[in-house]
Amino acid sequence: MPLSSLCAVLLAALCHAAWNLQAKRAAASRHFVWLYSAASLAVWTPLVIVVLLRQRPHFGTPQLAALAGTSVLHLLYSLSLQAGYRAADLSIVYPLARGSGPLFAFAGAVLLFGERPGPRFPAWRGARSPAPASRPTRSTTAGRSRRSPSRRS
Repeated sequence: MPLSSLCAVLLAALCHAAWNLQAKRAAASRHFVWLYSAASLAVWTPLVIVVLLRQRPHFGTPQLAALAGTSVLHLLYSLSLQAGYRAADLSIVYPLARGSGPLFAFAGAVLLFGERPGPRFPAWRGARSPAPASRPTRSTTAGRSRRSPSRRS
């Protein structure tokens, strides 16, 4: 991995940890949620305007419903995270909050959209994982030399 990529990942991790620490410290107040929501709006609005003007995407009812639903879910996540930080330690709330998102997404996909786990997730069906591929047998290696071509004499 290039050093610049490693530094970017470490910086992102540091910012993420600092944000959660500040969220924990501000847990008694809802002002924190409002302030970072307003800051996010201020940062992203110019970029969104540029994209809308240049690409002119068409938003129908499904897209607008998805945007509204995502906004509501994000607000609920933020408020429940703050409530969790008021009630318990960061070391308990943070892993539960981060793990609940994928769990809810999976449950929503199954319940709302009828998705079913495929063969990549045999444990969900109660089956064991497939055995690893076996070693080649003599019949599959017949006619091939066991030595690499560069080492033949």
